[in-house]
Amino acid sequence: MNSNSPQLSAEVLERVLGYIPPTAEGAPLELLPPSQLLEAYLAELELNGARRSYVQDLRNRLRAALRALGAIDAPTCDSIGQAQLSALRIAMRRGGLSLRHINATAAAVARLLAWGAERRHVRPSQVFRLRPIRIPDDERRIRRRVPSEADLGAYLEAHRAADAAACGPARKVAAMPLAPFFRLLLETGARFGEARALRWNVIDLEARELRLTAATTKGRRERALPISEPLAEELAKLRERQLAARDCFRDGIARAADPVFLARKPQPRGRLIARPVGHRTALRAHVEACELAGVPFLDQDGTRFDIHALRYAFAVRAVELGQVPLALVSEMLGHRSAELTRGVYLKHRRSAVVLAARAVPPIGGPRPQAG
Repeated sequence: MNSNSPQLSAEVLERVLGYIPPTAEGAPLELLPPSQLLEAYLAELELNGARRSYVQDLRNRLRAALRALGAIDAPTCDSIGQAQLSALRIAMRRGGLSLRHINATAAAVARLLAWGAERRHVRPSQVFRLRPIRIPDDERRIRRRVPSEADLGAYLEAHRAADAAACGPARKVAAMPLAPFFRLLLETGARFGEARALRWNVIDLEARELRLTAATTKGRRERALPISEPLAEELAKLRERQLAARDCFRDGIARAADPVFLARKPQPRGRLIARPVGHRTALRAHVEACELAGVPFLDQDGTRFDIHALRYAFAVRAVELGQVPLALVSEMLGHRSAELTRGVYLKHRRSAVVLAARAVPPIGGPRPQAG
């Protein structure tokens, strides 16, 4: 971007954010590729006082959207229109993303195009008003569900199959499996951010125990969680794979403070860096495993089986199958009181009661066969 170009004034920024069509006319067009347009737009925002974390998050969001639109390497933004953005919203919804996230992404793309038209880097015809998708009242609060034991087993098996395809011996680059990550979420009840922040120096594979530090937990309280023998074996194999593929670390040296769960997708030049698995990668793997296992991410009742539902599944399985006292389950989940855990558990317990009540035959109907 030319350093002599004027900064984006507050008035222009307000017009851009408010979807006001550009008024500058007569100036020659200087069309930019979407990638350059994005960097120029973010530079203007940062110069006008936007937080660096906000700019970085916006960069990731817009690059993912432009890549999905097939325009990240296009010479101009002419291929981005209202119809293409509407199709992107449908694809994002099918991919399991929330309506709030979809609306925010579509609005960010529209603001980018409006800013480009204001600067004469995008044709004025590319600016349009895109009405956000209305969020139904029943979706404003996420309702989750816990699948059956058979569905959970098929779900984990789908992750193993995906790992075998992505990390098989035919691959020439180091790729890390994600099945142990999702198994840990299901068997320990750890939150996504807590599991993502795990380092090898807080996991004792011999004692089969991991420690969540206060700096990484939501309640800022440290807690220790047991891990099963099969999970400990998977984690040991994961560590062996990381030690064998030292290219995944910046300097080729594996350390005890390295993240446990690394990004699966190889970086440029076929190398992984020692960064934890991201939410987008995990969500994509979760949705793909749901499709492969035949477990709907979003069912007809509007309840969803998202990544956080694995935490729900741990609570329900611990109480119903493990007969673990509710107070102990609450402590393992990191809740401050058992009442919060009881609300999560009873919500699914009530659904089980409804299913049991429906199994009772109506009066005058056929009776179930004994034995």
